[in-house]
Amino acid sequence: MSSLLSLRPRLRIFHLILPAVAASFVLSTLASVPAAGQERWENIDLPFTSGFGLELLWPRPGSQMFWLDSSVGYYDAFDEQNVAAGLRYFKTTDGGGSWVELDSATPIPHSIVEGSVYLSPEALISTDAGDTWQRLTATYTDTNYFPDPDLRYSVTRAVAHDPEHMTALYQLYDLDDASGDSAAFGPFRLAYTEDGGSTWRYYDSLLVFGQVLQELANQTDFGPFPAPENMSDTTSSGWWRLLDMPTDSTVRVVTKVFGQIGSERVNVFYLGELNLRTPSAVWSRLPFDEPIFPPPAADLVIEPLSDQVIWALGASFFDVFNQPDSLIWTIWRTEDRGATWDTIEAPSWVDFRSLRFVDENVGIALNAKTFDGGRTWVEWFHPYERGGLFYAVDSSTYRHTNRFSFFASSGDGGRSWSRNDAGGLPLDVTAVRGNVMVGRTYASLLIGTEGASNWSDPGSLGTLPERTHRVWTAAYPDFEFDSNRVVAIATLRSYEGEDKLVAMESTTRGETWSVVQDLDEFSYPTYPLGIEFAVDPDQEVRDPVGFLYGPDGLYVTENDGASWSFVNGDLSILSLTMINTQYGVAVAEDGIYQTTNGGKTFTLADTRTASQRVALGSGFGLPNSVGVMFSDNTDGTVAWSIESSEDLGGTFTETSGSGAERQMDVDVYWGDSANIHTVSRYGIIQHSSDGGRTFTLEQDSNDIFMGFVGYVAAGADTGSIYVAGTGNSAGRFLMYWDRPSSIDGRYMAGESGGQLLLSANPVVDGMLRIATENDKVISATALYNTAGELVHENRAAGGRVSRSAVISTQNLSSGSYLLIVETSHGRYTKVVTVLN
Repeated sequence: MSSLLSLRPRLRIFHLILPAVAASFVLSTLASVPAAGQERWENIDLPFTSGFGLELLWPRPGSQMFWLDSSVGYYDAFDEQNVAAGLRYFKTTDGGGSWVELDSATPIPHSIVEGSVYLSPEALISTDAGDTWQRLTATYTDTNYFPDPDLRYSVTRAVAHDPEHMTALYQLYDLDDASGDSAAFGPFRLAYTEDGGSTWRYYDSLLVFGQVLQELANQTDFGPFPAPENMSDTTSSGWWRLLDMPTDSTVRVVTKVFGQIGSERVNVFYLGELNLRTPSAVWSRLPFDEPIFPPPAADLVIEPLSDQVIWALGASFFDVFNQPDSLIWTIWRTEDRGATWDTIEAPSWVDFRSLRFVDENVGIALNAKTFDGGRTWVEWFHPYERGGLFYAVDSSTYRHTNRFSFFASSGDGGRSWSRNDAGGLPLDVTAVRGNVMVGRTYASLLIGTEGASNWSDPGSLGTLPERTHRVWTAAYPDFEFDSNRVVAIATLRSYEGEDKLVAMESTTRGETWSVVQDLDEFSYPTYPLGIEFAVDPDQEVRDPVGFLYGPDGLYVTENDGASWSFVNGDLSILSLTMINTQYGVAVAEDGIYQTTNGGKTFTLADTRTASQRVALGSGFGLPNSVGVMFSDNTDGTVAWSIESSEDLGGTFTETSGSGAERQMDVDVYWGDSANIHTVSRYGIIQHSSDGGRTFTLEQDSNDIFMGFVGYVAAGADTGSIYVAGTGNSAGRFLMYWDRPSSIDGRYMAGESGGQLLLSANPVVDGMLRIATENDKVISATALYNTAGELVHENRAAGGRVSRSAVISTQNLSSGSYLLIVETSHGRYTKVVTVLN
């Protein structure tokens, strides 16, 4: 996840262009808003559930996942917002479709001994199919083996052939009467039962020197513990690990002896096959020793795969001092019960911590598979984020978990997957007229429609293209005239691990998707991509042109995203604002660039200063004016600067400030040249009404965005900022009141918005005819009464290329109304009077 920490915020532009009178109208409305702006914030309740009842489940170190079969599974994980509370325990009985939280931990792993009897390697046993558990116990009465009756013993490891025949390692425990805690010390000892634990037989004896200092007597019922002939100064020897019980009277064990061989002090291991009834033993030395320094780089694994096949895995440091993270992995394998062993040098890239052999030859790890017992390996990749917990139930049934309560299943060897409604990390937010799209990790794309009241995620529904990995950004090419068409940019991850960036489209408002083109000129992004659509105001047909930008340059589409052309690979673009189809401003690491030819070339217009470390984004508030905002992360990102241009990005002047109440580090939005909102981590929103000279706190940190150090992404339409956090957290902030609360009398004097032409004012004939100077294209009209109620709205007034509009006022009461007209060059307002 480390790459996610370097994601750079970017701006979703919205074109809210207000002349002076409209800006004053908005500001007079804002004056009545409480300073903290809390009344303007609304949490968005996304209708998604992960199945865990927890939004931010986190498989950090210490978490576990285990599957008894393809239906029954266990998952122990942390609540990311309360890690200190410890693990929370979950169980599923339907393959992960739903999960139930358990009151206490179930021992994992465990196995079914027979019927309803389950046993864990740590000697916890259940006789009711796993509903309740207790420690396997043994009664110690033979004073030949237990010379001190005050010593307290507990079974710590166990294997079973059936419910009657079990073998156990038990160990002395020191009990603290005050706290009730106990700590193991002393050697392991061996016991065997043939009647389910009612009576036990013991095979070793103990030399006791007081209550603490003790050791096993080297002579056991199977003879002395084995040791190399060339080992001197043997310090200790004893039982080390139980492997399995192939029959009701044989057990396979590993012993360990420590001493000196030559100049080295080492641990040496022996495999023993013990006949518990004779008793007798067959010993073979394992083909690896464990040096004292450097210590093992990982715990030694020894596991039987069948009656004949046993495998072992060990790791050593490549260079413990200079490259402590570089390990050398070795596999040892026997196919004749330990008589002979093969040594296999295993590739370092295999995720051995998730490796599980499902039969003698097939082993499955999170990123690799072997079909010949570990001799050769092939890479494979799932389409989700790396990390998390992985479990191969069998050769074709896989389970994967990760942060944000994510859980996915595959039944065909990882080639196709289904996932739950888990959350993800937001990468980009797009908003148009209350319709919102959030591109996320974990193959997730949130789509909110009808004023962001209805939500879906085609990723969890399986309607995104197969093996979608991340959805970087999404956009509506022309929402006004085709709201069903949506485009998006995503990474697809193949089974072989190849990532490719693709353009996708949907003609069903995001319900179903298809890939339209590979974007071969873009590599895997190091920070989110963005899409910006612009129109040429001088064209009669309002055809939008789309610009896809990112670290590798710029793609352009002239057919609503049906195809994309790579036009520039010279500039790594953090954010882009296109004023029209030809003129625009791009922000890069070294400065602000202007294009005058639709992105084919860029010219450096302004160099970034040393304090302009965080590029929040760019936008424009009036025709020809462009602003770019930066903050300084060495000052807690509470100092900022705004570079503004009045000549289409040709030249810039700087306005600087400091002392904001909170940091400014995610995004910025221009309402007009004066009104600017910023979004920061934890959902903090601040506002400037003086062109960025000062900022005030509108919305403080929100508890729903506390996960993943408060990471959020944001986007805005003409009235609201939509903030998406990790998991399924989201909210909406109202930048301006949706409607004026009253019409101030001062706007009644004179004709405001001189570029707007009316047939008459007052309107006396029931028809308000509207035109614009220079024949600007009219895209929308709205009319509000003095109570702030919307009494008329037409989002495509007069047709797609209309240069005029007509509003019927016949059914309106006499009085004053506020007229708002959106055109290709901006938004204009006028107070009109209706006389009926």
